[in-house]
Amino acid sequence: MLRAWILPLAVALSACRPGVALVREAAPAADPCLIEGARGATNDSVVIAVEGDIDRTNAPRPRNEAERFVFAQVYETLVRVRCDGLIIPGLAESWTADSGGRQWRLTLRDGARFSDGAIVTARDVAAAWRDREPDSGWTSVGGQILEGITVIGEREITVHFRHPQHDGPAALAHPSLAIHRPANGAWPSGSGAYLLPDSSAPSSPNAAAAAVTLRPRTPDRLPLLVVSALG
Repeated sequence: MLRAWILPLAVALSACRPGVALVREAAPAADPCLIEGARGATNDSVVIAVEGDIDRTNAPRPRNEAERFVFAQVYETLVRVRCDGLIIPGLAESWTADSGGRQWRLTLRDGARFSDGAIVTARDVAAAWRDREPDSGWTSVGGQILEGITVIGEREITVHFRHPQHDGPAALAHPSLAIHRPANGAWPSGSGAYLLPDSSAPSSPNAAAAAVTLRPRTPDRLPLLVVSALG
């Protein structure tokens, strides 16, 4: 079994030079932040150690570092911030800013789908941000950083920030802004590369676990066995 033991690391934000009308260019093909061996065509698994138990009833908004890692594989944010600070696509494949840096127009990835098969639309993004709880992190993150969102089309949205974001829309990578689709009696559907185990099963009072196996949605990835380092 292939093993890659990893502890959570703080993500550094990029220190890009301020500018106007920023346009995201294609990210380099090589990603130094990818887990070694995370892709393959064998029956091996990648084993990852994290701190804390994983309670799937908290999905998609994590309450500890273990859930932060697990949910990030299942539920995407509009953008991601690599370990080297580069802002790269998440659900959004491109983005531009107005001259003031407060309004960012983002285009969702063509063909993005939730795990239930539904196509991800701009209205799904707006709905996911409306579907929030007081303790989800929205008050400290979304409420203080964002003023709102405007749906432009099926794949086009404009995000309104309270303050200029000249270095890019890195704030949209916060876990509390993960995009999900509610499912009746089941875990919320995500558009990430992995699925929670028994993702179609309803929540149970014993959902917390010291180990979770994430199943890949495509055959080019290996399963991830996420275990609690403290469990």
